[in-house]
Amino acid sequence: MGRTWLVILLAIALVVVALGWLNTSRSRQELARRLQEAKEQAAEKPAEAPAALTDPAPGGCNDCHTKKAPDKDYTLQAEAARVKGHPKTNANTVKECIVCHGDRSSKPFKKVLHTAHLRGQVFPKKWDTNCIACHKMRQDGSIGVKALDM
Repeated sequence: MGRTWLVILLAIALVVVALGWLNTSRSRQELARRLQEAKEQAAEKPAEAPAALTDPAPGGCNDCHTKKAPDKDYTLQAEAARVKGHPKTNANTVKECIVCHGDRSSKPFKKVLHTAHLRGQVFPKKWDTNCIACHKMRQDGSIGVKALDM
């Protein structure tokens, strides 16, 4: 009688192992099918760049800092005129601004710009903290300012 139970238990164990193997085999086939479908879909439709990698201002500062209407003048010259105590200027490019606001000045442009953009009301809401709105990677791998590298 003990042998009969042993044979029955072995038979049940073999059935369980066989069912598990079949299920694993089906899972592998399903996974392979899904991977193949994903490859085919990727080949048909190129992936879109994430929003963070989409350049919002390929031309640099003046892509955003424009005069949109008489009451909506965002040019660098107009922005400077709104700064309390800033002298009148005709500067309208970063290259012109850094004549006075170079790295050694009391108000370096990079500090003024980073503070105004990253703590301001418009830039963080519109672009989050997207560095590529103003910066670009140079051929040598260093990071530059678009308006100065153009």
